[in-house]
Formats: sequence, C-alpha cells, structure tokens
Amino acid sequence: MVLGALLLMSAVEGLSQPGYVVVATSDVPNPIPIIAPPTMLTLVPAREDIRSLGRGGAMTALGTSFNPLQANPALLGMGAGSVEVVGIAGGISPSTVRALAFISDHLGDFENGDFLVLIGEGYEEYRTGLTATARQGGLDKMRRGLAFPSDVIREVTGPGGQLRAHGASIVPYVSAELGAWGFSVHNTLQLGFQVSPGTTIEDLATIRLSEATALVGASVLLQLARSLSEAFDLAGNLRAEALPRAFAVSTNDLVATAGRSFSMGERLCVGASVRLVNRRFSSKLIDPENMSSVLSEVQREFTGSRTGLTGDLGAAYRAPFGSTFGVTLQNIVPMTTLSSTAQLNYRAAQTFYLNSSGQPTFNRNEALVGYYNMRTGAFIPNAAGDTLLYALGVTLDLRLPFELRAPMVATIGAAHPISEHWDIMCDFVDVTGNLEGVTGFGQRVRLGSEYRLWSGVLSLRAGLVNDHLSAGAGLDLGWVGFDGATAVDGFTKTRAWYGQLRFGW
Repeated sequence: MVLGALLLMSAVEGLSQPGYVVVATSDVPNPIPIIAPPTMLTLVPAREDIRSLGRGGAMTALGTSFNPLQANPALLGMGAGSVEVVGIAGGISPSTVRALAFISDHLGDFENGDFLVLIGEGYEEYRTGLTATARQGGLDKMRRGLAFPSDVIREVTGPGGQLRAHGASIVPYVSAELGAWGFSVHNTLQLGFQVSPGTTIEDLATIRLSEATALVGASVLLQLARSLSEAFDLAGNLRAEALPRAFAVSTNDLVATAGRSFSMGERLCVGASVRLVNRRFSSKLIDPENMSSVLSEVQREFTGSRTGLTGDLGAAYRAPFGSTFGVTLQNIVPMTTLSSTAQLNYRAAQTFYLNSSGQPTFNRNEALVGYYNMRTGAFIPNAAGDTLLYALGVTLDLRLPFELRAPMVATIGAAHPISEHWDIMCDFVDVTGNLEGVTGFGQRVRLGSEYRLWSGVLSLRAGLVNDHLSAGAGLDLGWVGFDGATAVDGFTKTRAWYGQLRFGW
C-alpha cells in the first residue's frame, strides 16, 4: 500500500521525521462539468504544394513550376504542362518527434503511473524511516519520481494553460495539367494531438527537493500528501485521472478537382474549378494504454463526415513588363461546419486537518497529531507524530468542443521574373477576413522567391508566411523529383519539416 502503510514505531522513533497522512476521504458525488469555449479550426480543402510552401506559400500569380489548379485555375495553360502520376507529401514538427520519443521512453509512466508509485513509496519510506539511511533511500526515490512531472511538461505537454500542439500530415496525390485543363485527386490526412498534464502532475512539478539536505520541509510534505491523495485511493489503487491525458484532433479530406482556364485576350485569363470533397473530422481522448501508438490512435474512429461540392474562381493578368497579377475566390460554396468534442476527466483534492471529532478543519491548532494505524484505525496522540488529514475529492469533467470550417477565402497576388531563372512573388490572403486566427497585416502577407540552377534541376526557395520564415529546395530529374521545406504548420502552429516525392513528367 502506498498510503495505507502500518506505522511501526520503536524506541528510536525520534529519528523519524513527522509527516502528513490522509486517513479519511470523501468525494463530491457528481463530476463538475467544465465546458471550454469552442476552438475554431479552418482548413481549406485545396492541396498546398511543398514547392509553394518553401517560398512562403505565395502561389496565386505564379503557376509555371507546378500544377496551378489548387492555387488559381486561371493559371492553367500558362506553364509547360505536367502529369504527376503519383506523388506523396508529408510533414512533421521536430517538437512532435521529440514528444513521441519521450513518450516511447516513458511508457510505464504514461500507462501505469510508475513515477507516482515511486513518489508514493519514497514518501512512505521517508516519513516512516527510523534511520538516516532509510530516509535517504525514500528521498532518492521521491527525487527520481519527481523528475517525470517536470520533464513531461518541458518535452511534451507545455504548461497547463498553454498546451503544446503536436502533429503530422500525409498527402498522397495524382495530378495533371493538360493544356487549359487541370485534374487532381488527393487525400489530406492531418493528425494533431495534445497531452494535458492535469492538476496532480502540475502540482508535483513545482516541488523541489534540495540536494543539500536530507530534511524535507513541512510545506513540501503537505504538498506531497495532497498530491498523493489525488493520485491514490486509501487502498493504494492508482486513479487514472492522475495520469497525463492525451486528446486528438484529426481531419481527413478526400478531394477530387477538375478545372479549366479561358483566355479573354492576349494577357487576361479566367478560370474555374469544381471540387468534390469528403471531409471527416474527429476529436477524442486517447486511452493511456494506447500511448505507445499515439499517432495511430489519432486517426481512428472519425466521428463526423460530410460530402459536398465546392469550387474556386480565379483570374490572372500578365502585364507588358513581365509581372503577373492574380486573384482567387476559394470555396465559393462554403462547406458545412463539422463539430466534435473531446472529454477529459481530472481529479482534484482539497485537504483539511482532521480534528478530535473526526471532522475536517482549517485550524492547524485543532489538528490531530500522533500515530495512526491504517489497518485498525487506532490512534495514539503524540506531538512528535504525523498530522492527520482529510481529503475531499472532486472529479472535473472537462469538455473541449472543436469546430472545423472551410470558409470562402479571397486572395490577391503578384509575381515577377527577375530573370529567366529567378522569380519573386507576393500574396495577400483572406482579404475578407474569414479565416480563424488570421489577424493583422503580417499574417495575411506571403512573400516568396525561387531561384533555379542548371535548367531547373535544382531550385532554391525562401519566403515569409504568417510572420515566420520558410525555406525549401527542390531536385527535378525529369521523371522523378523531390522537394523539401520548413515552415510553421497552420494546423499545429509549430515549425515543421516537409517532404514531397513525385513521379511524372
């Protein structure tokens, strides 16, 4: 038993350090619901090419280096044409890689609460130790166990009020640009998850045990007793609510697109595309026992699905001095909003002193102090003994609603060739202000540049998107090409690395 140890005192009982013992508990009968405000997510079903991402995502007025169907259908036919028989793109953030590695290395802590067991055992050994060696052994256990709360907040969760988002994406696709026509089929799978530390871990992460002394202060012992009362019941059973809780938000868009451009003269083209979208969306709690395969769990059991038609309109004008100007209206028929709610349970405890009547009290002077036998309930008053505590537990039922939208987005852009091998471009996105979280001038401006070497075999790219730098490079060997980029992911809001492998001509 972690909290239910029998206290045995001998003639040298003065060597032990008095602590705090939870001897009675009760629970608020019904969970307390806490409903957070809805988190609004916007995800346009058009596929963003990794080549464009490396140059800041500016693609409304430049369609010569890849199929422009997803960016601006009016640009179809302005390039040399292409057929990508098969391609696959994906991205993942370095912080996600580190978080997955940490979870893999600490599965026992995530799934079984090994760190809590270690802290509980160390607390009992320290509190009941009759020799300096015994107390030091308990202290060492507590230090080892307390390393996990601080480490998991730093490496995985982030602080409770600012949870860190993790995620990955994968996009298989085929596309073709044949004259003024464009065709594409792609599947965008976005996987995102966050891990919440919960109140017990956040409290434990604030505890610091000095390396300079073998004595633990009374306030620290009280904090340990309170945290352990949240983590274990009186029988020593671990409560699942004390473990880190992961919840996932994932989307899966299967999209088929066809479009055509129309020449309106020597310099002006207009275009239109039709897009059939099957969108699935889910948010859910991940069972602690499945933390070893967290990314696989994220994509399972999509709870909401919609199929609908939407499309884009675009125009492009090629000026006499070489610049191209473009404008697009994406999702001219806004898609139905999908909603999903993740539900998490936490346990919190308020500790009180226990008085002589067996009632809780805040008055330290009324507290019972002595030796308590958890098995028999016998109590021996002794000023050198433990302080008895009463814990009132409550379960917090936290509900996190998410809403996924695909609103109409208006974008204007320009591109200019500095030379035959060097282009610069600029977009101003979301002119009408429909995208959630996009505020201010800096988040709407996308700047980019691309320089091609050796007749386009190697491309170097750089840009600015959402106030963050992006960069990329591409290798085009004719039938096969590879592109890489780094930019801030719009779904998880963290910097990610992207790669794209394509076969075609």
